[in-house]
Amino acid sequence: MKKISALILTAVFALTMFSGCGQKITESGANASKPAPQSFKDVYGDQLNSYLNHQYYFDGQEVPKQESNFYFINSFLELTDYAKMGYYPQTSEGVIDLEAPYPTEDYKTYGDYLVAYSENSIASAYIIEQRAKAEGITLPEETYNAIEEMFADLRNNKAPEANMPFDKYLQMYYGPGVTEASFKAILERYYLTDAYTSQYCEKFASLHGDEYDNEQAMVPNIRYVLFEAREGVATEAEKDAAQKAAREMMAACKTVDDIPALAEAGLASGIVKESNDIAVPKGQMVPDFEAWAWDESRAYGDIDVIYATYGYFVVGYLGTVADENNSAADLMMQDAMSELGDSVMTEINTGTHDFHTNQKYKVTSKTDILVAVFISLAAVCIVAVIVILINHTIKNGKADNKGSSRKDKTKASGSKNGKGKK
Repeated sequence: MKKISALILTAVFALTMFSGCGQKITESGANASKPAPQSFKDVYGDQLNSYLNHQYYFDGQEVPKQESNFYFINSFLELTDYAKMGYYPQTSEGVIDLEAPYPTEDYKTYGDYLVAYSENSIASAYIIEQRAKAEGITLPEETYNAIEEMFADLRNNKAPEANMPFDKYLQMYYGPGVTEASFKAILERYYLTDAYTSQYCEKFASLHGDEYDNEQAMVPNIRYVLFEAREGVATEAEKDAAQKAAREMMAACKTVDDIPALAEAGLASGIVKESNDIAVPKGQMVPDFEAWAWDESRAYGDIDVIYATYGYFVVGYLGTVADENNSAADLMMQDAMSELGDSVMTEINTGTHDFHTNQKYKVTSKTDILVAVFISLAAVCIVAVIVILINHTIKNGKADNKGSSRKDKTKASGSKNGKGKK
């Protein structure tokens, strides 16, 4: 079984390539078109700072502001990654626009979404740390040594390359007020949660390993045609038109083999957004699309019209195919992570813990973001977000763990040329 930390360490991120800093920073700390960043604002833009420095409490314990800031920054970077791919609005600085209205009634703005997303990340990290300590899990000496090596590299190489004092360098990237000591504490908590997660997966494997074989690495194979009508964006008239077009195409299909030719004609005329065949692993597609694909009653050749976040889909069931990205061992790990995620969600949803801040944000309402985060990142890490800032520290240090990770909110469809969108 792959180490969870190895998966996390390959999260997509490089602070020195962040769009707010311009193009890639050279070794001398400058780039061809823009000066190297000199402040937190240079890196993250104008909006993020107003969401930082809130005092949180977990079971009567103060969460250091530097740590809550860390999770907010991390979430901001992950959401910015999606903004860069066109799924969220961007500011002129190339980062997620937190003032933009959220497309559904769950939140008023993307800033509201950022708050709930980050809060769930903080709470889940503390819950898992609590469990780790209860089970007597401690960090080995080599982990502390690795952390020291990371900081030595930041102090002796990265900060000088940026031509700034070490403490200023840390605060520019990792948040206002952060110090070496506070950031080390964040890293240690992360690695403790990672150690607990790894041990949980090992126990799950010892109990359920015999239940997994290669046949379980099969997933539904779906042929689809998308008539775009995005939730929260399309008007009712646009939705009605997309639904009508989808139903007309379905009526014209005698078998699933008729779908490609009809889709090609629709693409040529512009009424079809995308068409492809796509494998549907659990936890990676939008819920309604996944639910249709995994329906136990599904039989080869089934054709239907469904609505799933991005619009109306004509879908056809092509049986199952091998999931190239998931071996039986991978699937077992995903199930272990999902089980762990469910148990943590239960603690949060039943009010087992007192997690709050008295400095309230202007959040209109909160849906259970934790559900989406845990399920979609089950194969990556239980801490609810890819820990991008830690990844940056390790990449800039001497750790050389390798692996693969997946992002959340994967789109239910791929593009015409077979490249799936995230």
